[in-house]
Amino acid sequence: MLDTLSPLEAAEIIERGDCGQCRYDAENTAIRLLRAIAAGEYTPVVHGEWLNFCNDFSTAECSECGEAYEVSSDENPSEDCFNAFKQFYKHCPSCGARMDGKDDSHVKKRSAHDTLH
Repeated sequence: MLDTLSPLEAAEIIERGDCGQCRYDAENTAIRLLRAIAAGEYTPVVHGEWLNFCNDFSTAECSECGEAYEVSSDENPSEDCFNAFKQFYKHCPSCGARMDGKDDSHVKKRSAHDTLH
């Protein structure tokens, strides 16, 4: 059962206070995930969006890192071209932010003092 538990299922079993093999498997799943996180195998997902940098649909700017990319070299680029760029580039090539426009403001940012011991 250890390999079939999702992190959410493991957390629910532990929170419910289940006993026996289910609890043992859930705790092992939690330990395995915590070790992987501590080893740096998982990185936080950063969400961003493509901003219309020049307000003329010619340049897209990553809302996270500020890197700008030429969308079109046409004299009069269209919003359709800008939207096609956004559909093609689902992640920022510079910082890797997932360009889905989700808000990360609820996520605690790690500081230099946040470390795992």
